[in-house]
Amino acid sequence: MQASSDVERDLAGTADSALTNLARQVVERPTDYRLRGELAEAYADRGRLPEAIKAYQDAIALYPENANLYNNLATLYEEVGQLAEAEANYQKAIALRPAFAAPHYNLGLLYKEQGHVERAYRHFERSRVCSNSRRKAAEARQELEALRQEYEELYPERESVTWSDESPTQELRNAVRNEGLLLLAWGIFNVLVSGFSAPFGVLLIVVGLLSLYFRVASMLPIHSVIWTYAAITNLTVGGIVAFVFASIQAPLAVYDLVRFRRIRRRDAALRNDVEEQSGEGILDAKRAATIFPWSGCLLAGVSFASLALLVVVGAFVEMPASFGIAVASPVFVAILALGLTFSSLLSDYPRKVVAALGLLAAAATIGMFILLVFIAP
Repeated sequence: MQASSDVERDLAGTADSALTNLARQVVERPTDYRLRGELAEAYADRGRLPEAIKAYQDAIALYPENANLYNNLATLYEEVGQLAEAEANYQKAIALRPAFAAPHYNLGLLYKEQGHVERAYRHFERSRVCSNSRRKAAEARQELEALRQEYEELYPERESVTWSDESPTQELRNAVRNEGLLLLAWGIFNVLVSGFSAPFGVLLIVVGLLSLYFRVASMLPIHSVIWTYAAITNLTVGGIVAFVFASIQAPLAVYDLVRFRRIRRRDAALRNDVEEQSGEGILDAKRAATIFPWSGCLLAGVSFASLALLVVVGAFVEMPASFGIAVASPVFVAILALGLTFSSLLSDYPRKVVAALGLLAAAATIGMFILLVFIAP
C-alpha cells in the first residue's frame, strides 16, 4: 500500500515532530496496520478527523478482521455526523467480535440519540454482559436504568430486568471464589479432625485453592463432581446426619451444572473471542483451557498406574493397616482428574482427545476401586 497524500504532506515537513516520526514509520513499514492506527489516533487527537478516518480506512485495508479498527473508525464517523457510516462500522465490529463490549455500548448510545429504544436497550445490555470492567459494566447499567421506564412503557408485556452493580463476569468470579472458600474451609476442617490420613480433606483443599486461582466457569463442573462424590458417600454411609449432608450436597452438584450451562449459553460468542479480549476473567479462562486437559489426563494416568501397582503388590505382600489409606489416595486423585477432564470437555476446550483419555482413565481408576471394595474379603 502506498503512502497517502496526507502522510506524504506530513512527512514533507511539519512543526509536529511526533506526527512527522509516525509518518516516516508508515512510509518505512507500509504494511504495518498498527502504525496506521497510531497515525489515525494522532490525527484524531489534533482534530484532523478526515485524515484520521482515511488512516483508519488504510489500516482496515491491511487488517480487515480487526474489530477495534472498525469501532474506532465508527466513533470518528459519528463525530463528523456521518451516522449511517458510524452504525455500519459498529455493526462490522460486532460481527467480527460479538462479545466486544465497546461497539455494543457505542451503538447503544447512537440508537439512544436516534430514539431507537429497543435497539439501544439490547446493545447496552449486551455491553453490560460482555464487559470485563466493573466500571464499564456500571456505565452500561446506568444507561439501561435510564431507558428502563421508556422501554417498559413501550413493551409492557416483557419481563422486567434487574441488574447487579457488577458485570456478570465479575459475579461469576466472585461466586467461584466463594464456593472455593467453602470447599477450602471444609477441607481444612476435615484434615484437622481426621489428619492427613483423610485424603478427601486434602482433595477439598486442592480444589478450593484451584477455585481461588482459576475463577472461571469451568470450575463449576469440578465443584459438581466433588459435591456428587460427597453426596454418594454420605448416602452409602447411612444415618440421619449423613442423609442431611447428602440432601444439601446433591442439589449443590445439580445447581453448579445448571449454572454452568446457563453461563455457557449466555457467553456462546465469548468462547470464540478469547484470543482477542483482555481482563482477568479471560486470562484465567485461557490458562484453564491450557492446563485442565493436560493436568487432568496426567493425574488420571498416575492414579490408574498407582492403584494398579498397589493392587499387584498387595496380592503378593502382606500389607500394614495403613494400606487402605494408600489404596484410597489414588482414587481421590482420580476424582480430581475426573473433574478436570469432565470440565474440559463441557467447556469445549482444545485437546478434547487428551481430556477424553483422561476421563476414561479416571473412570477406570474409580471403577477398579469399587470392584476392589466389593471383592475384598
